[in-house]
Amino acid sequence: MVKAGLVALVIIALISIPVYLTGEPAEEIVEELGGASHDLVEAHADTAIWAFIGLEILGALALLGLVGFRAPKQPPKWFVPAILVLGLLTMIWVGWVSALGGRIMHPEARPDFSLEETGEHD
Repeated sequence: MVKAGLVALVIIALISIPVYLTGEPAEEIVEELGGASHDLVEAHADTAIWAFIGLEILGALALLGLVGFRAPKQPPKWFVPAILVLGLLTMIWVGWVSALGGRIMHPEARPDFSLEETGEHD
């Protein structure tokens, strides 16, 4: 199970590279659309870099675990719990980045949303 988890983390780290690299071109397009908040776009971009760094560190550590601790060599006892904690923290951060991204074009996801501002009433 640990090996499968480490492989999954390496794959996620690799997939996150093109995902992150498409952010800047997407930002240029979104800023041209009506209804997009420049401040929200910048907040999403500012937090995305840290999520990307976290994912790449996590992937590098997972790769280290896969390559460096092949049988019969076992990882230190702290390695798997450390990967688990770092993985959970990184996934929480990725969730926050996603929530900020959703608020860019979805005003209903913003904390200050109200129906009165949209003019939509029953």
